Amino acid sequence: MLRLLLRGTIDNFKLRYLITDALGLSIPDLLNQLSINNFSLSSALRLAYETFESLEELHKINFIHRDIKPAAFAFGLKSLNTKLFLTHFGLAKKFRGSADAKLLAPRKTVPFMGTVKYASRTVHERGERSRKDDIESWVYMISELVDEKSLSWRKIVNRDEQNDPWEWEGLEEANEEAKKRKNNTCDSTQQVPED
Repeated sequence: MLRLLLRGTIDNFKLRYLITDALGLSIPDLLNQLSINNFSLSSALRLAYETFESLEELHKINFIHRDIKPAAFAFGLKSLNTKLFLTHFGLAKKFRGSADAKLLAPRKTVPFMGTVKYASRTVHERGERSRKDDIESWVYMISELVDEKSLSWRKIVNRDEQNDPWEWEGLEEANEEAKKRKNNTCDSTQQVPED
């Protein structure tokens, strides 16, 4: 478990802070250091298990992260160098007052926050985030760790707040790529000729 060394508020700036033990490489840092684009299936599954465990622990204490992505997970240092830690709590929010309390009432519309590539459908539709949205983002993240081309929308990085959620720069290219991938897959309804 990562130790919390200090926490507090800087009133002049309305800023809250946490100071923890130092961490090592994030998942993208590790990929860059190894000069690879994605992990083997077995490594990705181990990362999936560790990252999901971290996310589950956050949900158990009644918080949602709201920005799950590979950069939000970092390895520990020294004796903790094989342990992954969830970080980047800038968008985290309490979803329930206490373990036995009711869920907080959802807002009707919520501004887009987070990382476009990993954001859930609810986030793109300006809906209130919940645990399921963290998990949907986690699924996108793990998919990409197995195959860096698995997310057809991976090249979309700019999201104009004024536009319709589905009219992003790069969407047309992403749709074309998805069509090509679909055409290259086997249709299970087609009969395979016998030899």
